[in-house]
Amino acid sequence: MRDRSLVAFTLLTQWGVGLFWALLAVRLWSARTAGWPALESATAGAQAAVPVLAALGIAASLLHLGRPFRFWRAPTNLGRSWLSREVLLAALFLGACAFCAALALWAPGEVFLKGVADGAGALLGAALLRAMSRAYRLRTVPAWDAWTTPAAFLGTALLLGSVGAATALSAGPRPVAVPENAPGYLALAALAVLLAEQMVLLAWTRRLAGGPKASREALRRIVVGRKSWLLARLVAGGLSAVACAAAVLLIRPEEVLRLALVLALTAELFGRLLFYEARVREGL
Repeated sequence: MRDRSLVAFTLLTQWGVGLFWALLAVRLWSARTAGWPALESATAGAQAAVPVLAALGIAASLLHLGRPFRFWRAPTNLGRSWLSREVLLAALFLGACAFCAALALWAPGEVFLKGVADGAGALLGAALLRAMSRAYRLRTVPAWDAWTTPAAFLGTALLLGSVGAATALSAGPRPVAVPENAPGYLALAALAVLLAEQMVLLAWTRRLAGGPKASREALRRIVVGRKSWLLARLVAGGLSAVACAAAVLLIRPEEVLRLALVLALTAELFGRLLFYEARVREGL
């Protein structure tokens, strides 16, 4: 149960960070032609999903605690613990995203204040991903203590964020303020991330194969013990890449993008389950 709660926490919060970044990129890209207030109104619905994802992630993380009602004590060791910083940054990111969503819904014309809040949210999201990565860079867990951990977390954020934003922007009549080709470009970005993720997965497994005993045991757990999970990760990722490629070529890719999002989320889910399955300790 505790690992499952961490799977939900990491996936949902990283999805929220990526979606925040993707929507902000769309607004910055097209603000000159459409005007910032119009873009805020056009993306307000999708933006409201970001604090929901962050809140669900934080709620899931409470299940990892032995005593959930003492969650307020988690950020009490900021000076030495990346876990404490992760908890604090997750809460700050949630607050920034909720404030941004509220402004987009009820005060889209508030350009300066919204710009400051967007900048704070983007930076807090980046800091949260870094804290997450550092919290898992444990010397006693060789399978996690590598560059592949922050690469995987960043890939999850970029993939789910870009596909999620493309799906949201292509649903229903597209607002005039949103560029016609925005979903296609986001799907293209997701395709590039999917290909990069396959390379990261290959580099991770090769590193495990050539590492110490704990790394080799982690690889055995993945390839032998959880072979069905690995297969699901590879198949879902490949099919999501095909769907993203199709969405780039289609004029109205709404249904294909929904399928790509479901497949991408499935691939990330099984990839994260494999990540936790590889936790084999070495030393103290």
